[in-house]
Amino acid sequence: MLINRYENYSSKYKFNNNSAANILSLPGLVIIRHSFTPFTKFFRKSLEEVSRRIIFAGLCDLAGVKQKQLKHKSDIMGLLDGKVAIVTGAARGIGKAIALKFASEGADVAFTDLVINEAAEETVKEIEAFGHKVKAYASNAADFEQTHEVVNQILADFGKIDILVNNAGITKDGLMLKMSEAQWDAVLNVNLKSAFNFIHACIPSMMRQKSGSIINMSSVVGVHGNASQCNYSASKAGLIALAKSIGQEMGRKGIRANSIAPGFIDTPMTQALPEDVRKQWIEKIPLRRGGTVEDIANVATFLASDMSSYVSGEVIQVDGGMNM
Repeated sequence: MLINRYENYSSKYKFNNNSAANILSLPGLVIIRHSFTPFTKFFRKSLEEVSRRIIFAGLCDLAGVKQKQLKHKSDIMGLLDGKVAIVTGAARGIGKAIALKFASEGADVAFTDLVINEAAEETVKEIEAFGHKVKAYASNAADFEQTHEVVNQILADFGKIDILVNNAGITKDGLMLKMSEAQWDAVLNVNLKSAFNFIHACIPSMMRQKSGSIINMSSVVGVHGNASQCNYSASKAGLIALAKSIGQEMGRKGIRANSIAPGFIDTPMTQALPEDVRKQWIEKIPLRRGGTVEDIANVATFLASDMSSYVSGEVIQVDGGMNM
């Protein structure tokens, strides 16, 4: 009876390499059965992916299954299996975290950065460890023609584009009266125009396949503004409006567009701030901590996956409740 129960799990959730069957012979199985059985009747179709992965991870953990006992990390089905993602500005920071998370969930990843240096090569190696296709492309995202060339090359290399994350961005802060035209133009070009460039280049392919998820990396300052960052705030607010407009234009083609607005995220840039400044920021956050790049990557994964198939035109603030 116990074997039949878990063979049903294996069949329903499509475990590969008889992983569920292998677990049956391991100690602690009776405990696992009693831990999970009460919940099975509450599963819903919209939560099948998460349910499957929670059950499998719990079984492996409680039964003492080591990762090396699986043939490969890619043997575990993920939320993004079979999808191809482009992540701009992904050699480091939030972009890198998103690229890694996407790969861990089964996606093949093409990412861009201004130059492909040692940091980018390291990102490639980390993504390759998940057993999925990855390639890095040097690209000036603010250049319209160059962006189209890169996207065409990605299509040639990967065959399709399912997900686009517009993450490339810079800051050149200063009080408005002291801000130069060059400061304003540089930030708007990299942060906002680059997103237009990549959306413009990717949309035709997404239209042909009648599906696609576009994610613009905005910021809480794009929602609320911030002194000394009028250029950055304007660019991030523009990303929100851009996603909403694309969502309205392309919804009938099965293409969704959303924005993520991170708050105070713990990155090398914020870690370099004076301790008193960091303390002031954290005291404004109800959760009393800075966010992590993984917090952002998790939300991006939700928006990229079919779990959010009825979500478009939204702005998700990931800020620990700082602006609730």
